[in-house]
Parts: sequence; structure tokens; C-alpha cells
Amino acid sequence: MNAYPPALLAQLAPVMFVAGLDAFPTPDSSQPTTTTSTKANDFGLLAARLREALQTERKAATWQPNKTKTCQVILVDKEVQFPPRKFVSQEDPRYSAAHSLLSPLTPTSRLHPDGLIAPIWILKHTSLVPSVFVLFLRIFEFSPSDSGSPLDAPDSNRERERELEERKRDAELASEVVLRKKTTNERGIKLTVVLMATQRMLDDPTFDARLTFIRRQSGLDSPAALFVLSPVSPSELGVFVTSLQQTLYEHALEYYTAHSKRVRRKRNRHSQAISYPIPVQGSSNIARPLRPEGWAVRYEYKMACFAEFRGDDEVALKHYQDAHSMLVVMFGSTTTLPPRTYRWAEAKALADCINVKISRHYLYSNEHALALSHHNTHMRIFSDFLRGWGMGEETFEYWSWIARQHRILAELLEQGTRSTSMLPVHKPNHNSGSGGLAAGTLEVESMRSLGINPSHALQHPGFYYYMAAKCTEMRRERFLTALELENTQESVMASPGFMNEKKVDHLTIILELYTKAYELFKKYTIVDPQNPTQERLTSWIAYRIAHTYYASAKYDMAIRFFERIAKTYRREKWGSLLHPLLSTWLACARELGDVELRVKLLIEMLGHDIVEKDGPLSYGEELVAVLKSTAPSSDEVLLVDISESQPIFDSNVVFWAPEVKVGEPAAFQISLIAPHNVPVSFLPISSLSIYFSHRDCPLVIRHQDSEAGPSSFQLMNLTNVASSPEESGDVFANLRWQKGGCFIFAGTISSELPTSLKGLSPRSRWLSSVDPPQYLPIEREASSSVNVRHRSHALAVSLTHESPAYLNEKYLFTINITNTDTRPFDVVVNVLFPIEIDGAANTIILGDECSTNFIKGVPFGVLAPGVSAVKTLYLVNTGAPGDRVIDISVQSRSTEAEADPAEPEGQDLTETLSTLVIPTVDPIKVSQTISFTRRSWK
Repeated sequence: MNAYPPALLAQLAPVMFVAGLDAFPTPDSSQPTTTTSTKANDFGLLAARLREALQTERKAATWQPNKTKTCQVILVDKEVQFPPRKFVSQEDPRYSAAHSLLSPLTPTSRLHPDGLIAPIWILKHTSLVPSVFVLFLRIFEFSPSDSGSPLDAPDSNRERERELEERKRDAELASEVVLRKKTTNERGIKLTVVLMATQRMLDDPTFDARLTFIRRQSGLDSPAALFVLSPVSPSELGVFVTSLQQTLYEHALEYYTAHSKRVRRKRNRHSQAISYPIPVQGSSNIARPLRPEGWAVRYEYKMACFAEFRGDDEVALKHYQDAHSMLVVMFGSTTTLPPRTYRWAEAKALADCINVKISRHYLYSNEHALALSHHNTHMRIFSDFLRGWGMGEETFEYWSWIARQHRILAELLEQGTRSTSMLPVHKPNHNSGSGGLAAGTLEVESMRSLGINPSHALQHPGFYYYMAAKCTEMRRERFLTALELENTQESVMASPGFMNEKKVDHLTIILELYTKAYELFKKYTIVDPQNPTQERLTSWIAYRIAHTYYASAKYDMAIRFFERIAKTYRREKWGSLLHPLLSTWLACARELGDVELRVKLLIEMLGHDIVEKDGPLSYGEELVAVLKSTAPSSDEVLLVDISESQPIFDSNVVFWAPEVKVGEPAAFQISLIAPHNVPVSFLPISSLSIYFSHRDCPLVIRHQDSEAGPSSFQLMNLTNVASSPEESGDVFANLRWQKGGCFIFAGTISSELPTSLKGLSPRSRWLSSVDPPQYLPIEREASSSVNVRHRSHALAVSLTHESPAYLNEKYLFTINITNTDTRPFDVVVNVLFPIEIDGAANTIILGDECSTNFIKGVPFGVLAPGVSAVKTLYLVNTGAPGDRVIDISVQSRSTEAEADPAEPEGQDLTETLSTLVIPTVDPIKVSQTISFTRRSWK
């Protein structure tokens, strides 16, 4: 807001002048105490407390939403003079026809002849002319020593002298009040006198008579014109100050109401449009009087200010809007306001300040959408005007003005949020029920899914600081372009705006705006570990801060920001954002001469496969040049960790089969593809290490030059990769890649333990032909991994029994298990007998185990290859007849494999399941029939 006069932006409040408090010196504790000095100290302390209490009531500020009935207090001298209303005295015959010193009709005015409103007019009503004048005076009082002792006999001469002296002092006090009242009455200012007296004076019987005399002599007969105050406690003094403010507040409103009526009458007199001759071409330097539109702007603005003084926000808003609309009409004619003139700049600043006042009134009422809408409308209208005046997007003046508008809105919102203003929360309003949905619900939901346009929703102030910083960057770019053309275009060089622009420190402004935006984004960003995307814009602003530091040649500060931001971009794989960051970071390292940092950044940037168009060397060539021309700062090995960065080579691991058995070779291919744009053939790669999970040391492939040189495709067969490095001999290959060259390492790998061999591949394909290279796509999802599992155990399980089984019979069948494998196994058997018939009570017996439904872990011993084991299972069925189902689980465990019990996946275990259905019937079935014949009687 420093770009505009503070008087045009301040929140207006009734002004109260307070005089006379400086007549009482501040008490000094070092002075000796006497009766007279004690009274002086009491009044000095009272005056000091009054000054403090009055000045803390209300202070001038841009954001002041409270509507308390208080005035803005200004401490002045008792002899303060008001500025003259007109350029001639009241005794002059020309006084009635004369105009104000600030009127465009006054030849000596700075607004003559076509000015609108000068900031001095606001300063006159906020600093030079009050609405209420409070004068503190001390009433004369004889000291107790002059009055004699209370035990003395009354002395008529002494009493007469006392009365005469008091009358004389009271008449002088009344004369002083009359002189001050004359100046206040001329301007309609309410004068209030506060007489300060001791408690002893208040108890004096003659005090009321003296007070009546002073009131009549000074003409203080109106309400709230005279107060009496004695030294009281701080709490009582606060009550007095509040009462004084509230009592005089209504008189202050009357003062500004009278001004509004006076201005309205003037506006009505100028409502009839006065025709002004249009100046002929070539007479643009001739002063022209203010047109009716200009007078309308003056009167509307003045009535808006007086309404704002009164606290009538609705009336003030209407007049400000009318003044803004009339200014837009004036700017529409280059004849009324010629561009790039003093009056044009003055009117443009006035329009911007009125826009701030209108937006602020909306924000006071929490009308956020209206505030933003008016601000955007103001920017759109005057952006069109700037283009028509030849100050479009190609000029620094345009971006300077746009940045100023974003910044002033950000500062206004920032001041509001520090006070009582609450920013809106832009969350979708989800409809929980579907019963009340309208017919066009689909269209509404589709539009809602598009989100909110940030330009139509009020954001927190950090967003507008960010926009101001971006516009200031554009302003600097346009200025640098104009600076390059300074020698060829004399009009640019000679313009006052361009000369002033040379004095502007653009980078300091940009850094300030980005820093404020960064702090506010951190303040308003909800930190959610589950959703880190909310912090990305904060990181982007930090990057812009670092870039500004780089442009300011503060390379060490830029590197500090780059280090923090790069961690986030690497973790989230933001290559498009990370590459420009690394480029600027590399430029800082060049300027600082940091060789180690330069090498690290060059190696990391090789993986981005981007070539700088303006760079004289590629990253690889620069890396080799640095390694050859510089010496390390220490003898320690420089280790570059690019685990979180993009790799230089595009690696691809693919397995042919998804699953193999323990000890069975699994075919694999590893392809390394060089960058397509950045040459890496001259990088001195001495060795390449391939790490496998089943061996401790990597497989090292060492470089060996070949006569043919690097080619675009190479295939190297590694055969079977042994488990121990001693079994593998040295492997040599030409480790030089052309642009986009591919190197494929093919081989097999096996494991003696069950495991999962995994690689990292965004795409999977298998090399099927070398000349020419052809690939087969691998369609399965986990093509870059292979699962190594134990071979299944070969066991022959035979279950022998004779069906059916009879109820209550001890039914038996044999379990015969034969090891047909080449490995010994430890075998156990589990038997499950589920109850599926109601009322049936069954019993199973296997070895020494007996149960009604489940027998677990019956050992069959360790079965060597070709050995069999037989056990008899007994079943006793009761209840109703029907089928009985038995589940038999044969679990075999290899005795040769050593596995960790804590890892069940690594154990060599096989389970064989068998299910038997045994029909169960009654042992005896009895069928009875009865027949009878009729005996014949003879």
C-alpha cells in the first residue's frame, strides 16, 4: 500500500482534537515534595493518564472494522490554528464569492484548473480540522497557605482579595474559551471544555457560583459543553474517557452530516451539465476547466468520505461506487484525461484507492465474493484502458500496475486476517440425500466436478502475494527489454516513467513478495502426511525464491533453498520441475567454484536426458572437462548417491518363467539403454556391477575397448551366474554407449533356497532375435520377478478299506504311505472327521490317539526313499445311518533342508490331501408282516 497516499486508504473516523494536556508537566519523583508540588504532580499524573487513555481508544489504520462510538484523538497545542477556509479573509468583500484553497476554481490551488481530489483534502479533515474540540483547563485555586488556618478568625479583607483574584482568573479563563469558541463556531466544530480542579475545590461552597460565571461568560450553555474533572483513580478515569467519547460522538456525527448536506447542495447545483468547448488539435497544453464528470467525482467522493466519517457504510459504499463509475467514464475519453499526464496519474491513483475502499467495505460485511468481483472488474476495466493507452502487456507499466493491484489486495486481506476477518473455506457441498435432487442433477454434478476457478474464489493473502511476485517478474523482463533498446529508441530513454523505473530494485521487490507468499502458504496449508500434494505449491514458491537469489547473485542463499526443495522433487519424481532447479543449482555451483557439487549435479542431470539449447557443452562433456581440468579438494573418494534421482541408464530386468524350482535355472535378461539426447560415449566408465540376492559380491563387468567401438546394440551372454564369485571368472565388455544404445546381459540364475528374485522394470520385453534385434512382449504383470519354490514331494498314499461300515462296528482301514522320491521325509498325518449327521456320536482311533472329530500330528516316522509305513485307522459310528466323510492330510518335511522356523515360506514342506466317503448302514434289518384269515364255522 506504500504506492498510494496513506490518507486515501485509511479508514476514516470522527476526529477529536484534545488541547491543554501539555500544560501539566509530567511529575518528577526526584524533586522535593511540597504542598504546591504535590498538587502539580497530581494534575501532571492525571494529564499523563488522560493522554494515554485517549490515544489508545482508536488509532488511524487501513483496516478498522469495529463500530464503537469513539473518535480518533489527536493531541494538539491550545493555540493551534485551523487552516483558512478561503484564500481571502472574512472581512474581504470578495469572501462570499471566493472558493476553497483546495478548489479547482482557485487559481493558486494545486488542483487548478482540472484537478479532482488531492490527498491534502483528506489530511485536512483527518489531521487539521476536527469535528470536536476538547479543551482541558485548570480552574484557579488559592493554595491552603494563602487562605490561612481554619482556626483563625474570618478576615474580610483576605476574603475580598480572594474573591477578586478568583473573579479575575475566571474572567481570563472565560476569555480564553471565548477566543477558542470563535474559531470553532466558524467551522461548526463542537467545543467542549473540561475544567480540572482538586477535590477541595469541588467541596468549596463558592465553586458552583464560579462555574456558573465561567459558563455564562464563555457561552458554554449548550449540552456537553462543560465538564469538571478532579484527580481520580485509573479505573474512574477510564469511565470518564469512555463517557466523554460517547457523549461527543453524536456531535461529531452532526458535524459530518452538515458537511454532507453542504456538498450535496453543491452537487445539485452542478447536476446540469455545462458544455465546455472541445480544444482544437494542437492545443493540448492549454489548461481546461474541470468538466461536469470531474465535479461529480469530487462531490461523490466527498460525500462518501463524510459518510465513512459517520460510520454509515451503506451510504459510503454507494457514493464510492458512483465515484468509481464516473471515473471510468472520464478515463474512456482521452480528451478529458490525456494519458501520461499528471492529472491522468492522479485520477488513476484515486480510482485504485476507491477500489480498495469498496473491496474493504465488502470484506467488513463478509461479502467475499462481491469484494473479489469488484476487484477483478476494476482490474479488467483498467487493463483494457492501459492497452488502449499504449501500455499493454508488452510494457513494464502494465505489469507494474497489475502487480500493485494484487499486492494491495494481499495486504488488505493480511491486515483483515490479523483482526477479525475470516477467509472463506472452499469445500464442495456434497448432498447426502438423493430424494431432493433436481432434474438437472447430472449437469450440476458434472459442473461441480470441474472445481472452482481461483480467480472467482477469494484465496488467502499468500496467493495474491504470489501473483504480485509473478507480475513483478514480468515487469522486470519488460524493463530489461526496454533497457536493451535504450540506445536505439530515444523515446523510451527519454520517458520519465522509464527513468524512474531505472531506480527500482526489482529483485528486492520480487524476493519480498515471494517470501511473504511462502510464509502465508505455510500458515494456511494443512499438513497431511497422507496427502503431501498440498505442500507442492509451497515448494514451488521456495524454488522461485531461490531463483530470485540466483538472479541477485546471492548464490549461497540460493543453494540452501535448492537443497531442501530437491529432496521433495526427487522423492515425488517431479522430473519436469527438478531439471530447471538442477540447471540453476549448477549455475550457482559454477559461480562459486564448488567442484564437488558441480560433479554431483552433472551426474544427476545426465539421467534427465535433456540437452540445454543455449549451452556450449552437454552435461557429459562438461563433466569430463571438469574431471580433467580440476583437482579434488581432498583425497577422499567422491561418492554420488543417486538412489532417489533418475538413473542415467534405463534399466530393464525380465524373467522368462514366472516360477522355477529350487536348483532349477531361471533365464533372465538385463537391458541398459543409454539416454537418447545426451551423449555418454565419452564417459570413462571402468566397470559395471550387477548385484544378485543369492550372492554376497556383485558380478563385475570390466571395460575393454573393442576394435569396432561402441555400437547401438550389444548382447552379452553371462550363462549361469554362480552363487560364489570365485566360480565366476572375469567378465569384460565394451562399456561405451551411443545415444540410445542398448546393452543386454542374458543368462540364467538358480537358487538353492526358496526365494523371490525381483527387478525393477516399467516395461517388459524379451529379446528373441539379435540380427535384427526383435523383442517379444511379456504380458504377465510380475514379469520382472521369478519365484523359486521347493520341489513337491513324491509320496504314494494308499487307503484300503471294505465298505460299507456298520453302525456300532469298529470299522478299520489302513493308511499306507510310500516314499517314491529320492529324498528322505519326516511324515505326519492329520485326520478330520466332521459331524454332518444330527445325533451321531462318532469316534476315530489312530495309533494311541482317540478323538470324536480331529486327530493331529500322528507320526509315521522318517521315510527313506522306497520305504513304506502302514497304520490302521479305526472308526466307530453310532446314531443314524448315512455317509461319513473323513479328510486325511499327509504332511511331509524334508530332513535335508535347513530352514528357519520363523520363516514358514522357506521351509521344504508338502501336504497331500485325501477325502474318503464311507457309507454306513444298519447291521441287521428286520422286516415284519402280519396276515390273517377268517376261520369258517361249520
